Amino acid sequence: MSGSEAGARRPQRLVTRCYEYGVALPMLAFLALTAIREPRQLTNPFLLVWAVSIGIVDLMPVPASIDLRFSLSFPLQLAVALVYPVPVAAFVAFLGTSDLREIRRQIPVNKALFNRAQIAASVAAESLLFHADASLHSPWFLLVPAVFAATIVGYMLNAGVVAWDFHLESEESVFGVLRQMHVGIFGEFVLSYMGLALFGVLVATSFTKVGIWSIAVFVAPLAFARQMFLRTHSLQKATSELETKQREQQWQAFHDSLTGLPNRALFAKRLHEAVEEAADCNTGVAVMIMDLNDFKEINDALGHHYGDRLLENIGPRLQGALRDRDLIARLGGDEFGVVIP
Repeated sequence: MSGSEAGARRPQRLVTRCYEYGVALPMLAFLALTAIREPRQLTNPFLLVWAVSIGIVDLMPVPASIDLRFSLSFPLQLAVALVYPVPVAAFVAFLGTSDLREIRRQIPVNKALFNRAQIAASVAAESLLFHADASLHSPWFLLVPAVFAATIVGYMLNAGVVAWDFHLESEESVFGVLRQMHVGIFGEFVLSYMGLALFGVLVATSFTKVGIWSIAVFVAPLAFARQMFLRTHSLQKATSELETKQREQQWQAFHDSLTGLPNRALFAKRLHEAVEEAADCNTGVAVMIMDLNDFKEINDALGHHYGDRLLENIGPRLQGALRDRDLIARLGGDEFGVVIP
């Protein structure tokens, strides 16, 4: 990185840090105020079990697009939002959210606090919205819309805050980041996410009946869901790599490796197409074949390296003298062909 680029990135990093602290510090102040005013809300030993469970699941992330992690702890976070009031739900989410990079000290303090705070804010929003309209004892026609609304709002808040942070770091547009976060079939993503939300409801309702053992029910489906996510990601990655290789092979089949110009095969193909088009339109087509005089002497006197450099520079010069629809190709050696429809 040049000195000018490094200098340009310093204000950008400062803005990113300010944004991350701007998200983290209000949440820390809110939790501190809750601990001072209502300490009994945070002394329930079950809260520690919830937090540890979320932390363990967070340490088993699945790959996602761009430089982001997708965690399967969402159902547990949603369950906490459905069971507990806003301050308690935010406290559990902030305490439980974990990141291997934080443990290994691979990210700075502001990033670690930001990661915890934005999850806590999303869970707090879910809790606030859900408890404003329903409870776990509400009939299904009240429970389902409340859970759906809480899930959507919580996710939108989480995705928006994270996308803006990534935008500040990478200078990529927010909408571009959001599109990469939802790469693939959007409908499948929504169905998968709402399926996880339903699982969160089951965990929450089971907790009211059997207590903390309801979390254990989450472990087996989690392993299955994680395996499915990994398999889907692997298939997407393999498909993307295959498409890239196919494009590269197709390009190599019709282009010269030295000059990057079309090769003899593409020249013949385009010439055939131009002749057919000219016959249909009752027009003409021009073909030029040319080579470089005394090119062998250049190779003999200076070596093939300089001969190759000459060929590399000849192509763009000839191409610059033609129209966009004309085709110039390297036919072999120092021989070039031009098709002018």
